[in-house]
Amino acid sequence: MKNLIKYIYIIVFSISISIIGILTILKVETTQNEFFKLIENRMPTPKPKLEFNFKSIKNYLTTFDSYFKDHFSFRVKLISKYSQLNQHIGVSLKQGKAVFGRNNFIFLGNNSQKVIDQTTGKNVFTEKELKEWIKIFSLRKEYLQMNGIPLYIIIPPNTHTVYPEYLPQYIVPSENNRLNQLLNCDSKLNIISLKEILLNSKSEWGDKLYYKNDTHWSEFGAYIGYSEIIRQLSAQFKELKAIELTKENFKLLPPSGPGDLERMCYLSNSPGSFKVDIIKDKNWEDRITKTDFKGETLPFNSLDKIQVYDQCVVVNKKMPYTLLILKDSYSFNLSLFLNQSFGKVVYCHYKQNEGIELVTLVERYKPDLVIYEMAERMLCLKQTIHPDILIKLGQGIESICKMDGEYLFRNVKKYINITDVKLDCKELLFSAKNEDPYFLIPEIKIDKRKDLVVNIKFTAPDEGISQLFYITKTTNFNQTQSLKEPIKKGYNEVVFCIPEKNINGKNLRFDPGNKIGAYTIHSIEVFEMDELIE
Repeated sequence: MKNLIKYIYIIVFSISISIIGILTILKVETTQNEFFKLIENRMPTPKPKLEFNFKSIKNYLTTFDSYFKDHFSFRVKLISKYSQLNQHIGVSLKQGKAVFGRNNFIFLGNNSQKVIDQTTGKNVFTEKELKEWIKIFSLRKEYLQMNGIPLYIIIPPNTHTVYPEYLPQYIVPSENNRLNQLLNCDSKLNIISLKEILLNSKSEWGDKLYYKNDTHWSEFGAYIGYSEIIRQLSAQFKELKAIELTKENFKLLPPSGPGDLERMCYLSNSPGSFKVDIIKDKNWEDRITKTDFKGETLPFNSLDKIQVYDQCVVVNKKMPYTLLILKDSYSFNLSLFLNQSFGKVVYCHYKQNEGIELVTLVERYKPDLVIYEMAERMLCLKQTIHPDILIKLGQGIESICKMDGEYLFRNVKKYINITDVKLDCKELLFSAKNEDPYFLIPEIKIDKRKDLVVNIKFTAPDEGISQLFYITKTTNFNQTQSLKEPIKKGYNEVVFCIPEKNINGKNLRFDPGNKIGAYTIHSIEVFEMDELIE
């Protein structure tokens, strides 16, 4: 009987595969590129070309396998139906990307910023990481204060934080998380957490503060967050007013397309999904304009939202104050309301060059306040400070040495995995023999009571990771006492803020990259600064 069942299974499986193969050849219900891109955020594998030589045939067979997996007939429908079945029983096809919760909620999985580990307390700030995070924002705050501009950090919480009751039972939230670590330390930073106001708003707004099929808050949640932001800011900015909306201004509608979590799971219009339209009232200001950073006017109406990586300026002449907001995707819905309260809003993603540099935006637009809007799950991102801020700070910051290529060429005594060292126009040139090139920076006399910042300008052969090692009491270099920065191919300027004192000035080691090829060191400058955090 067991053998019979086995044979039946083999026959049914073989017939099914054959039918799918034949239908695919006949191009019946095959994958459409644009729909595929919408669902998987990539284009399907193109059909390979066959040339009659051994290497081409081998590559063809490998590539054709990927092509067939992306194009077989009824692919999307079959995967979607299978995913719907898994959603019904609560098991996601892609646990790392998304997990199915209760009450039709889909939650972002651990592949994104280790968000599940952040939720359960497995991924938190180390003492060193927390101090470094605070130090970077303290430097930004110090620079902005010199210009009379206050800095606020706005943290919209994750869906996991606002609706923990709908998480799968095996995910148990912990109070020991990155958000609480920041809120519970005396950092002297203006941090506005929206966690409590959103939790308290569930009694009125129920399960609609966040989309059930997406990683972001809905217009309901964004409005609650906006109202709290304006309430707290108005203590300093007296003329700042929130636009007052009621439930009648929010129209609940069926979804117009899949949310990002649905796309990850090959679902569309899953139970509980919705979209929201804003119904304008007499207080809503329609006469709003939008320009890019070059000043070119862009098409815009007052119900448009600002895209994630959109760099633009929105002007509402009826309102006071200029806001510079360094944002992420949570500002998409938030922007709808901010444009109603500020006379000018300058939008830039904090990962974009202008956002990293900051100084140019501040000097050009002269904002009354600066906001960093950073979703809770993004607190794990490593923060870096642009050297222009250090230069602008002036007082408390002292350049104790600047080494050009000529100085380095004459004084670097130890190169490892480096060859072809030479000097060209006061720049130090060398080649990496393998993926671990490094050299010891010449000895620096350091005031061990002060903080140390190292600014290095160099050119790399490819993108990768640069790393600075330092030593305090230990005698050997180790990963714990090191700082990493991502680099791109070509020119780089990296800044390492060392989060410890008592640095041994004889033992600073620089690993310019982790790729084989030619490197050029333009300069290394070392700053000392007074402690900003008591």
